[in-house]
This record gives sequence, structure tokens and C-alpha cells, in this order.
Amino acid sequence: MATNGLDLARIPILSNQSNYRDWALDVSATARLGGYWKAFLGTNTTTSTDAAELDRISQREEKAMGLILKTSSNNLRIELSDYAPTPAAGAGPVSHTAQLYWDYLKAKFEKQDGVSALLDFSSLVKTELVDDGNLEAQLNTLESMRSKCALNAIKLENWQYTALLLIHLPESYRHISDSFLTTGKIDQLDTAAVTAKIIETEIRRKAESTASANLVNCTSGSGNGPKQKSKKPPADRPCHYCNKAGHWARNCKKKKADKAAGKPPPSQPSSSLNVVATADAESDSPIFCYFGSPESWLFDSGATDHMSP
Repeated sequence: MATNGLDLARIPILSNQSNYRDWALDVSATARLGGYWKAFLGTNTTTSTDAAELDRISQREEKAMGLILKTSSNNLRIELSDYAPTPAAGAGPVSHTAQLYWDYLKAKFEKQDGVSALLDFSSLVKTELVDDGNLEAQLNTLESMRSKCALNAIKLENWQYTALLLIHLPESYRHISDSFLTTGKIDQLDTAAVTAKIIETEIRRKAESTASANLVNCTSGSGNGPKQKSKKPPADRPCHYCNKAGHWARNCKKKKADKAAGKPPPSQPSSSLNVVATADAESDSPIFCYFGSPESWLFDSGATDHMSP
């Protein structure tokens, strides 16, 4: 559901203490964007008697109350509707306002019991970060735990929390710890700078890993192993030694017989493109060459082993 361009469907429905923090953050952000956050603070007032201004104040109040009720569970809606705070001495009944609802829910859910707070703090200081490709999510979890601790008066200064992150980084990210801990004062550590460096490093390593995987896939071809030479040449490629089709020069019986008898190889017509066609020495090993200019064109002479940049 969207109201004035604000998507309320993204706000979790408040049901109990477990999701209060996420709900409160989303509701406050939505109220600020909608322009009626003052109603939550109780400052949505005016001394003006102008009817239009009074109407705007009333609308802001209704939107703020509606946002709270729309994103709360049915049980909490009933609880809020039945809530009747004790009025001050000599005052009349207390009117239901967005501030009243907000403060009631805050008092009900924001504070945890002491044991839970200590458990959260223990998890915060003991959690070791793991290089599993999800460091950003782990950092978000730690930040959430830090906020929960702060709600219960267990607060870490910005530099203390940042030092904690650096201490618990995995060994593969230890260079970040060394960089920040040796180039400045520890009480000047900045959480945003350290977090950004960790996430940037993770993103870069993922990109490098993907590029390496793609390179391996390209060099491995279809996965059928190295290309094997055919036992017989094509019909249009006769033996370079005896000029007969059906076999390679390395397997030529005449060549082997001539070598055994000490006879010289037969003369071959010269070629400007194939100047080594009459060479007697042959090898089955492919030849690899590096060309400094990958833009240069290479002539495909139909050779068995090709060279390319």
C-alpha cells in the first residue's frame, strides 16, 4: 500500500519486542519523508488562528496516528485504542495523539531486561567476522547489535566500536587493520571509513574472482581436454616428403627408408609463405608465440598449429 508516494508495505508490522527497532526506524523515516514527524514529537502546534493552518496541523496529526495504527498488529491497535493514561491533577481526559501512541510503544518495547542486554553485548564483543563473501551482511548485524546495546545504556564510542571491527576482521583482511591502526590515533578511528574500506575490498575481490573464473573457462574450452591431432591428414594435404596423400610426413615410410639408407630428401618447390616446408626436423609439440601488438593481423596459412596474439 502506498500513501502519498510512501510504500507502507515495506514497513514490518509491529507485534512484539523482537521487531520493534526495525519498525521504529521505518516509521520514523516514513513520517519524516511525509512531513509529519513533528506529530510524533508533540511539536505539531501553532499559535495561529488561521483555519488553513489549523487544518494542516490536524491532517499531520491524523496521518501520524494512522501510520502507527496501520503498521501495528491487531492486538496492539486494540491496546492503543483502550489506553487511557492518568490525567494530570485538575486536567481533563488525555486525548489520543501520535505522540501518545509513540511514547507508549517505546516504553513497552524499547527497553530490554538486563540479562538480554548483557547477552547482546557479549555477542557484540565476541563475534568474529568471517571471509565468506558476506562481510557486508555481518557488519550490518553487528551494527544492529550495537544499537540494541545502546538502548540499554551499554554504549560504545565510535572509535571503540571501530577498533572492535578491526580486531575481529578475518586474517585475509588483516592489512586493513594494520593500515588504520598504524597510521593514526586509535581514538580518531572512523566507523564509516573502515566499513567502506572493508566493503570495497570485498567487492573488488569478488570481481577479481569472477574474472579469474571466466579466464579458466575460456582457456579450458569445452572441457573435453586438449585437442588431439588427427591420425590422417585431409585428402587435399599430401605428405610434404613424398607428395602422396593418406599420411603425415612424420609417418612417411619413404622418408624413414631414405633416412635409414642415408639418402637426401627429395627437392621441393620453394614457397614464399611456407619457407620451412622442406625442413626435415619435425615435432608434435605446439609452438606458442607472444606478439607485442595484439592489433596486428596474422595470415592463416592452414598450418596444423596456429599462432595468435
